[in-house]
Amino acid sequence: MFPRKRSQQGSVYIVAIFVVVVMGMLAMNLNRIQWSSNETLSRELIGTKAWFLANSGVEWALTQLYPLNESSLTEELEIRCNQLQPSSSVAMSYLISQVDINCRSLSVQCETVNGDDLKLIPKQLSYFKITSTAICGDGQGFDIQRQQEAWVKGLSQ
Repeated sequence: MFPRKRSQQGSVYIVAIFVVVVMGMLAMNLNRIQWSSNETLSRELIGTKAWFLANSGVEWALTQLYPLNESSLTEELEIRCNQLQPSSSVAMSYLISQVDINCRSLSVQCETVNGDDLKLIPKQLSYFKITSTAICGDGQGFDIQRQQEAWVKGLSQ
């Protein structure tokens, strides 16, 4: 009624090989998932640092536009906005050096937006758009770029 022990010996080898193959494939897939998770975490970390670096660029530009004990008239803000470009290289190099990951560039731009340019803004008002862009990564296709904007206006007389 029951098969003899000798006729069942070959099936044990097949089951053992099947279990080893299945466990190996499971281990390989878990390893791949863990590697993918680490890569995602690295991208998020670099992206967050690039975002904060871009935010620092906007804050630096705001301190240049609105220095302490200075007037905030629109005409003076326009002069400061135009002078922001040449002086930004030293400050940007300093900000990049404070980040502990490889950030390659930080650029800050300031432009005047008149009411004539945008239909939503009254013509007599002028706004200043500050844009800061940070690029971080290894420079070999693994770059992450973050951009921050701030819109400010001056006082009219």
